[in-house]
Amino acid sequence: ELGVATAATGFFRALGGAVGAAVLGAVFASRADVVGGVQAVFLVAAPLAALALLVVLRLPELPLQTANRNS
Repeated sequence: ELGVATAATGFFRALGGAVGAAVLGAVFASRADVVGGVQAVFLVAAPLAALALLVVLRLPELPLQTANRNS
């Protein structure tokens, strides 16, 4: 189970990175100059990062098991 959870975490992290890079790259490319593109990327990414922080802070904290219950 731990291996499956680790693999799923890695998969979704890679998928999120690819989608995030594509979206922010499209925002960057929609501007004519580099400075405007960077500013637009920050204006889009900052609220998304704040929203992600709020979601993470609301996740319940679950302690890891310290002993095997089946033994």
